Amino acid sequence: MSYVVQIWDNPVNKPFPVSIDAALQLLETLQSCQLSEFNPKFIALAERLKQRYPDMDSVPFDEDGDDDFDLSELAWTDSPLNGKTFDAVYGLGLNLNDLFDEVRPFVMQEAAELGLCVMDEQAGEVYLPDGNVLRMPGKTTPASSTIKQPTNEEVLDIVFERLAPLMLEHGYTAYKNKHLFKQIHPESWCEIMLWSPGCYGLPLFAELGIVTTLRCHAISDLICEHAYPDKSLEDVAKMSTLSLNSDKWIEGTDEFEVGGMGGRYYIKRFEQIDAVVAQLTMKLQAYLLPALAQYKTLSSFEYHFNTLEEASSLFEIGKFGYGMVKIIAAYLAGNPGLEALCEGFYQWAQEQTGRYQHNGAPEILRCIDYVRSHPRPTTQNK
Repeated sequence: MSYVVQIWDNPVNKPFPVSIDAALQLLETLQSCQLSEFNPKFIALAERLKQRYPDMDSVPFDEDGDDDFDLSELAWTDSPLNGKTFDAVYGLGLNLNDLFDEVRPFVMQEAAELGLCVMDEQAGEVYLPDGNVLRMPGKTTPASSTIKQPTNEEVLDIVFERLAPLMLEHGYTAYKNKHLFKQIHPESWCEIMLWSPGCYGLPLFAELGIVTTLRCHAISDLICEHAYPDKSLEDVAKMSTLSLNSDKWIEGTDEFEVGGMGGRYYIKRFEQIDAVVAQLTMKLQAYLLPALAQYKTLSSFEYHFNTLEEASSLFEIGKFGYGMVKIIAAYLAGNPGLEALCEGFYQWAQEQTGRYQHNGAPEILRCIDYVRSHPRPTTQNK
């Protein structure tokens, strides 16, 4: 989570503001202005700040490319920290960590020595170069402990505990150490896992993703055996399962944001977790759990991938999506449309091979070769 202060060089023809309202009005005017060149005071401030607290670009890296210390320990969310901006107001992001309580006053001190003004809207304070501090009534200077953001692990633990009763009620087994809920059927299994992508760079928020994985044993076993003949079962186990990302069913609200690949919740404050859990509970009960209950048997998988309209499916199937699953499911279920399905994918795969090396075309061709060379009785789809 970032904590931003606004820094400006007071115009020479204007006195320092005498109230918070006056400072806000001045800031609004300055924020609409562009400088013709970089303000040397901003650059000097950045250099002073960086000398004591390095930015991300100043972190030493070893020969293997691993950083020598945790980037979350840095003082700044900005990098490179150089003060080079054509804006008349310089926004500086402070990282909310154990350094915050010493970094914040250091910024105010160094800015004042350079004749710069600083507004901290979170605290309702304006620090002026003459030593005066303007304060909004009722506001107090924050400490990092009072605005601590949750970590990824804290979010995972809290959300898992809140969702566990609902998932147990629907027949799922909870695996707390993996943040995983699993339901096993004779012909298949389903997993719903809470996950976090980890932190790359500075942690501005905790991230929570939800990945649903389905496996029909008969379909997956045959795909593993014939689509990937040169690989071990362990190597191809994940390739033969079906993953459903949460971007199809989660959505942002006024309380929190979502984004990222696969659809993730962005959580900046502990109090946002309640709203996230409320939406997750509603979406699970109204949409995901009833939909997953339809994927238990070979025949149900075959129906959902080869007959059901995509608008009603959990998966974004498309005409040529999930080719191996469609072909093997139709083959095992005795679908009379198998040959037409194979021919369509055969033509598609022939066009793709050579143009794209990792789009699944070679594996689809192997599945087609297998089902054509091992005919089974067909039955009328129900």
